[in-house]
Amino acid sequence: MPLLRLLLILALVVLLPAAASAFQPPGLSADAAAYRSAVLQKRPPQPSPEAAAAALAAARRAHDAGRFDEALRKSEEAIAQGGEQEAGALWLKLSDLWTKVVPVNPQRALQAAWLAYSGSTASDQRQAALLRMAELFERSLAQPKLALQALDEAAAERPADEALRARIAALRLAVGLDLRTIRVDTESDQPRVCFTFATPLAQSPAIHYEDYIRVVPELAVTAEAADDTLCLSGLSHGSSAQVTLREGLPGQDGLILRQSETHKITVGDRKPAAAFRGNAFVLPRAGPQGVPLTTVNLDAV
Repeated sequence: MPLLRLLLILALVVLLPAAASAFQPPGLSADAAAYRSAVLQKRPPQPSPEAAAAALAAARRAHDAGRFDEALRKSEEAIAQGGEQEAGALWLKLSDLWTKVVPVNPQRALQAAWLAYSGSTASDQRQAALLRMAELFERSLAQPKLALQALDEAAAERPADEALRARIAALRLAVGLDLRTIRVDTESDQPRVCFTFATPLAQSPAIHYEDYIRVVPELAVTAEAADDTLCLSGLSHGSSAQVTLREGLPGQDGLILRQSETHKITVGDRKPAAAFRGNAFVLPRAGPQGVPLTTVNLDAV
């Protein structure tokens, strides 16, 4: 095989950078990178495409014969040798093998699926890897919220997939409201804490969101819901509180918060600042000669 072709193959399997992704489960990218490094440490000084092809063939034979441990070792060897298939397909096969060996290792399966996803630019392959991660999160790792995030990302890869959208709807109903981010706004006169969910909140004058909020130490807070975000006012600068979102907090389409969630919220002080109260001033000929200046958290100017 010409040297240039071999170098291109190695670039695909070993050096391909991760694709940009909105789906980023905590810690998974780092764990997958460590697994990838462990596999590539087995790489010989001079990778051989013939050895890679032989390892792939041996992996297929072992898999067909039910010798999954051997198939896994040979698949990793093929990656270390450079492989003749794109990296994504090999990592996806490894993800499957990690749940066929004894004992099964769903974490390794998840890491391999992530490598298949992040190492591919092909939409079909990225979707297959996302569906694989969703299956692992839901069935093996008992993390349905992350499974739902993976399915949402898969739907973005193929928005016309009706079966996938039906699966997402069913899982979303089971998961309920899914809190995604918490933001604390400290730069306004009255600080606000905002909770953003994956889906919109229910909008009805009959709903009093304050009934679904508990704050310790006890405070009188005001809750305002807009689209997918619930914002609380009533906390003070330089304070901390435990904020509980209570089970039953309502979303649209019958979704609710399935389980109460408590979060420690810290509201910092406003940044020191000094500003004039207007854009232009005319000083009088006589009397006090001064310009009004507003300060925030400053002892001197």
